[in-house]
Amino acid sequence: MKTHLWSIGLVIAATVIGSLAGFSLKVGVSVPKLSVLQVVRNKKILLGLFLYAVGVFVFFLALRGGELSVLTPFESLTYIWTILLAKYMLNERIGKMKMIGILLIVIGVTVVGLGNR
Repeated sequence: MKTHLWSIGLVIAATVIGSLAGFSLKVGVSVPKLSVLQVVRNKKILLGLFLYAVGVFVFFLALRGGELSVLTPFESLTYIWTILLAKYMLNERIGKMKMIGILLIVIGVTVVGLGNR
């Protein structure tokens, strides 16, 4: 089975959605002394859970158009989006090792993607 470009695009979209889901959960649980009832009513937590579900659904659709061995490595792009969100939205520090990790992820995804040709 050949992996279609639209399928890779859907996986990348799913990784962005997944990163936004994690970001929303992080913001939602940052409330001091969060009770169980507050968790259930917290809109940011609910949004994060919803976005995770949407991301999984988008990934399911992507699997219909490609090889698992090609599509699954693209999931690692989630780490890149998450690090960027953490840096620019939460003011977290990105050190040298994280930058090297991002570079290795990009190289790995590129090699796997080109291996499909």
